[in-house]
Order: sequence, then structure tokens, then C-alpha cells
Amino acid sequence: MVRDKRGDRAATSFERYSESSWRNLFIASSLLAPGTDGPVATRRLEAFREGVQECEARITIEEALYDPELKVRLGDDLAGRCEGYLQARHMMLWLSLWSMQCYYRYPEKQERYEGGGWRSLQNVAGHNWFLGSGYQERNWQLFALAGEVASALE
Repeated sequence: MVRDKRGDRAATSFERYSESSWRNLFIASSLLAPGTDGPVATRRLEAFREGVQECEARITIEEALYDPELKVRLGDDLAGRCEGYLQARHMMLWLSLWSMQCYYRYPEKQERYEGGGWRSLQNVAGHNWFLGSGYQERNWQLFALAGEVASALE
């Protein structure tokens, strides 16, 4: 990050700004890696790219649904399918965060039903659920709906 007069690496970003917290300056994960003919994409870059594409598709749908004039142009069928999809996707988000560990604090009384820190603790169960939940098919459905929305608004 910081080079000397010869162009050699002299310091990293968090060493240069020592008065700052290193956590906001230390980038341990690269989006590009060295390849034989130059930089190549890493898995992290591909995941980032996919996430941006999914956000763009979702934004296309949401903008059409939440603007009354555009929603009329979609028609009831397409608007209903988009709303249903977004609700299902929202539920998928919560299920993928959930530890799937619910219990009663006092089982004999069935009082204080708790989710066991489902958003704050490490979560292998939700992650595993997500991997087997058909997320790729849902993503294809997202892109198909976004395409239908774009076509309807042309």
C-alpha cells in the first residue's frame, strides 16, 4: 500500500495511519489475486459480483412495485408474483440466519420461549439450510422476474 522512493513496499495502510483503528484500514481479503498473465478474480470477487447483480435485479422489481404508476403497468399477475417472490426471499434471509435452536427457558411451565441467540451466535444450521435450500433456483427466478418487469416497463 505504501511504497518508498524505489517503489518497494514500505508499509501497510494500518501502519501508515497509526492513530486510527487498524480494523477499518486492514483489508485482509483481496478481490484480485496474481495470475500468470496478470490479475485474476478471486472467489470473493465473484461472490461480490453476484451479490451486486442480485441487488440490481431486486431494486428493479422493488422500484416498480413501490411506485403506484409503475405497478399499474406491471399488471396484477406480474405484480402479485413479484410480491410473493420478495416475501419468500425475505423469509429465506431469516431462515439462513436462524440457528434452528428454539427452546423453552422453563420447559415444565412452557414459559419464555427463546430462539437461543439466533441472530447473534455462530450459525451452522442456518448456513447449511441455505446451501441446500435451492437458492440458485431462487436467483434464476429473481432474474426472470426482473426481466419481466423491465419488459413490462419498456
